[in-house]
Amino acid sequence: MSELEQLAQRVTATVSMIASKATRFARRLLGAVAVVCIGSFLLGIAAFDGGARSVWIVLGGVFAAIAIGGPLLAMWRIGMVTRHAPELVAEVRTLIERGQGTSRTVIDTFDADDPDRPADGRSAITLTREMAGLRGLAGAGLEGSARLTAAITALTGFPITVLTAIAISLVFAFLGVIFLVALAF
Repeated sequence: MSELEQLAQRVTATVSMIASKATRFARRLLGAVAVVCIGSFLLGIAAFDGGARSVWIVLGGVFAAIAIGGPLLAMWRIGMVTRHAPELVAEVRTLIERGQGTSRTVIDTFDADDPDRPADGRSAITLTREMAGLRGLAGAGLEGSARLTAAITALTGFPITVLTAIAISLVFAFLGVIFLVALAF
């Protein structure tokens, strides 16, 4: 196996490892978001009556669907990364062979031994910032690398999808407490 092939496989293995950890996190988040949103939605239905109940059913239903759909969308998009790992290896190898400056950016970003224990002191925020910088690269510098572009897009879009679900769930949790208090009195 050539050095080029080993490097391409190492980059792809790192991307797949990040994707599997993101999928596990999204799965756990989905469970928590579903419990909070569905519970608060049902409490809202019980707490309201008349026209307010109808408004709550529509608004609460839409926001609950957005919150629950966020982790589902993230799991689906990240899952595409792991399902298409062989194509990723081929595209990374082609990118390295072309010798573009973009290949070094991709390799430097994804070439990490273990993201849980960063030896160089890089935090998750630094890695996220570097990956967000790859978003422009995905559109401009990776022509002909559809799977790699999709992987970078999925990984860089993951934080906003997750944060949206968490924010909506926090609002639902707050409303759930208010609904409990309203039902108690």
